[in-house]
Amino acid sequence: LAAEFAGERAGDAGLYAASLASGSGDVDAITLSLAGRAGATLDPLPHEVAARGIGLALLANTVVKSLLVATIAGPRMRTLVLRAGAAMVGALLLALLLPVGA
Repeated sequence: LAAEFAGERAGDAGLYAASLASGSGDVDAITLSLAGRAGATLDPLPHEVAARGIGLALLANTVVKSLLVATIAGPRMRTLVLRAGAAMVGALLLALLLPVGA
């Protein structure tokens, strides 16, 4: 609902903001919402927009969860999680910055 409302009010930028906000807690709801809207028969969401929204949700989720673990974990686990999180964030940013279909 939030993604649809934000998309209606602020276009793609609003949908991306809602994706980041939603993804910071959980990616399931926003993923299902955007995938469903992209596959809709009536007024479908462009696949590129849905893919970027899902990617932004994954990015937010990875950052938040990596920081949570880094905050509560011991030094060895913190190092491992931050390295893995940085690699995932880098890959997600690269995927988000590449033109769709590349």
